[in-house]
Amino acid sequence: GVVTEADVTLFKQGMTISGNEPVAPAHLVIEKVDEQEQTSEIRLTITEGKFHQVKRMFEAVDKKVLLLHRETMGPLKLTEDLTVGTFRALTTAEKQALAII
Repeated sequence: GVVTEADVTLFKQGMTISGNEPVAPAHLVIEKVDEQEQTSEIRLTITEGKFHQVKRMFEAVDKKVLLLHRETMGPLKLTEDLTVGTFRALTTAEKQALAII
């Protein structure tokens, strides 16, 4: 669907998903809107990671996520050379950033 400034405001305030589950405020930026296709490209920053949170946040504003790409998770940044369905071991620096070691 077409993401609106009203959606941006709602995401910034925090919202309730799945009927009664509150989620923290999120930063939503509208990157591109295609009125003819009725689609939007957005950038969303959340501070928690509840089960299917992004999809459920957009369902709460009557929109559907068609494609989702995670760029970062905490201090970790997804690199371009890591293809879909693959993984790699964390580096020592990444483990330290996550306080694993």
